[in-house]
Amino acid sequence: ALRVSRYRRIAVASFATIFAAVAAVYGFSVYRQQVLIPQDQYQAASQLLESGQYEQAQAAFVAMGDYQDAPEKAQEAASEIKYREGADLETSGDYSRARAIFESLGGYKDSRSRYKECTYQMALEEIEDGYYSSAQIWLQKLGYYKDAKDLLSKAREEEKAQKLIQLGEEKKWDEFSSYCYDNQELLKREDIQKLYQ
Repeated sequence: ALRVSRYRRIAVASFATIFAAVAAVYGFSVYRQQVLIPQDQYQAASQLLESGQYEQAQAAFVAMGDYQDAPEKAQEAASEIKYREGADLETSGDYSRARAIFESLGGYKDSRSRYKECTYQMALEEIEDGYYSSAQIWLQKLGYYKDAKDLLSKAREEEKAQKLIQLGEEKKWDEFSSYCYDNQELLKREDIQKLYQ
């Protein structure tokens, strides 16, 4: 009986030692999978972000799921990608598309001021092309940005002058006279005075 008890104690002790070793290996494996590897991946993704490799950084952070602030970092990388696209479009003169991108970015970096600048440039292009009505729409959105208020007044005046010139060229003298009466400030302009000659 003493022998069986001794063998039993040795067997139990051996089993406990083996179980503890397996548990330690399993615990380290879980620790490695859940802590060490994600930590290394997070560091690598952060280095990609810092070095300007935004597409790769975004993909790496997305792959990490909810680890630490990976979702926020993935969003930061995505915003930077869009921001740079908007900046490139603005530089190339594609103000409409750049404006839409900066608008979608909200308060990211200086997106709001770049949105306004693109709107302003669009208004200037409309004025230059003689589309005063659409220029007014853009300028109204700008409020007191740069000289938008002055440009808005000039665009309104130019639109009225265009209408008056059109009426004179079409020899619609009754409408012309009525329009002149409503917009007497235009009668001082040389291009309008030529219609009387």
